[in-house]
Formats: sequence, C-alpha cells, structure tokens
Amino acid sequence: MVPLQKAHAFGTLAFHQGSITDFIAEGRLPTQTAVRDDFGFASAAMRFDVTLQPGKDHDLYLAVPFGFSRMIDTDDRHVMAALDGAAQFEEAVRVMHQRTGTVTYRVPEGMAQEAARTFRTAAGQILINRNGPAFQPGPRRYTRSWVRDGVIMGAALLRIGDYEALPEFVRWYAPNQREDGFVPCCVDRSGPDWLVEHDSHGQLIYGVMESFRFTGDRDFLLEMWPYVRKAARFIELLRSQRMTPEYQTPEKLARYGLLPESASHEGYLSHPVHAYWDDFWALRGLKDAATMAAELGHPDEARDFSALAYAFRDTLCDSINRVIADKGLHYVPGSVEWRTTIPRPRPTL
Repeated sequence: MVPLQKAHAFGTLAFHQGSITDFIAEGRLPTQTAVRDDFGFASAAMRFDVTLQPGKDHDLYLAVPFGFSRMIDTDDRHVMAALDGAAQFEEAVRVMHQRTGTVTYRVPEGMAQEAARTFRTAAGQILINRNGPAFQPGPRRYTRSWVRDGVIMGAALLRIGDYEALPEFVRWYAPNQREDGFVPCCVDRSGPDWLVEHDSHGQLIYGVMESFRFTGDRDFLLEMWPYVRKAARFIELLRSQRMTPEYQTPEKLARYGLLPESASHEGYLSHPVHAYWDDFWALRGLKDAATMAAELGHPDEARDFSALAYAFRDTLCDSINRVIADKGLHYVPGSVEWRTTIPRPRPTL
C-alpha cells in the first residue's frame, strides 16, 4: 500500500505483539516501522495530520496494487508514489463508466430504480475484484476463481454493456481443462483444483455461448469450440455411467441417466450426491453445444448434441418426478439422496 502523500507517522506490529487498533484507540502508533510475521497476520497503520477549515475538504490517495503475486520492488513503489492521485481517480471513474455505463434502464420510480442502480454498482464491484481476467467472488479471502461464479458474473456484466470481461475469463480458464474434457471447478495461483464437481462442464460451455449471444464474435466461438466439444463429450461419458442395468433397478432408477455424484455444493462435501444442480447445468451446456455446432457448420454434431440434450432432459424430469412422488414432496429437491419428507398439510374440516 503506497501513500501518494507522505504519511506523518507509521507503525507496525507482528500478530503476537497485539492489535494495532489498541494503539490507535490510545492516539498513538507502534514505534517500530518494519516487521516480518511468518504467521502472515502483521498489521500496520499510517497517520496523516490534516487541518481543515470550515466547509473545506482534503483528499488522501493510496495506491493499492491488488493482484500482485510477488512483493513489489523499490522501483515499482517509486513509480506509484509519483502518481497524481486525483488524475488516477478520474481515470478510474472514466473506465468504470465506459465499462458499466453504456446500458440505460427505463424503469418505474422507486424500488425499480434502486434495483437498477444496485445492479450497476454490483457490476462495478465485479470488475474491481477481478485479478486480471480472473473473476473472484470477493476482494480479499477469495483468491481463487470458480468457473460457476465466473460465468454468472460475466453474464451479469454482459447485461450492463461490458462485452469484454466474460470472453477474457473464458479464454483464461478453458486451457485448464483436462484432456478427457473434465473442467476443474476452480483455479488459483497454484493451478486447478480437481475436486469432483460436475456442474463445471456445462458452465464452461454456457460461458462460451453466452459470450457469443451478446458479442456475435464467431472467431471467439471457433477458438473455444475444441474445449466445448470435449466438455460436451465428457458430459455424455459421465451420463453413460448411470445408464447401466444396475441403474434400471427399482432401488436406483431415480439415478438413471443423471450425472454421477459430486460435491458441487458445500453441503455435499462430506457426502457427494446426485445433484440436480449439476444436471441442469449439463442440460444447459448440451443445448448450447448443439447450437454452437450448428453455427460453426458441424451438422452431425449439432444433431448428436441436440438428441443427447433431449434424452437427458427426459431422464432428468423423470428422476425429479420420481423423487417427488416417492417422498410426497411439494417442491423440487436439490438431489436424489438428500431430501426431506414434508407431509402435505391436511385441510381442516
């Protein structure tokens, strides 16, 4: 964190030395100005002495180089310290307006206008939290990029008028795909995470096609087609594992034709299940793969993926209806295995 105006005082503490907020509450700072904390929880504070006349204001600017995978060197710090904070702020406002201000929403007064403004603010936050092309769910703790979050946040940005972020994310993420077509659930600086989460395959396909639906960039579609084809074929392979005679028995028929168990939800980590979340994303992906194949002049694969999507839809609907009937539910369950029996209310006579 580089102040663009020199601080009048600075102090820092290692984690075991206490909380710096206690010093601040007493109107002072620690005397040490350098620290190394192997635990990773060092803290520091800067003090700026400012005298304000009535009705006046004074801006302080800090350069915060988020996203660096290494410590910035002395030359970098000197360059940052020489920046004009006001000019940098104006440039940031200009870029943000360019990325999120091209779409106008005409909605009724009141809550609808508030919702539109909130959406625009959220879109700006998505862009701020990016690490290069990598979408991240938050600014600090979430230093990984999930494909599910990425394509959903990218789809939101498309609707605010930003046609760059989602294609950039997909181009960055897709090469992490395994040769057999498996799409990792998330990627960080150490590489892909191979936890079995089967929603990711359909989500990558959706991210590609959603970009094309808004941009019409056929070159992008052509570039991403090899990844899409492999992901769609991997979905087909996964589904075939639940189409054996074993899954045609009464005990396992609700699982027939679905994707295998996965942990695509935190609640499923201890006990992976046949999650309908995975299946709905796979269905979306297969439909998009069929549309993409037709657009790129692959009629045989377009028919193949389309037929697969329709067949998958039928087994998915059959499974959901079977679970609802077996358990007497009045809602769509999240999975085949984890479902709660909630009796229907009886009418009062």
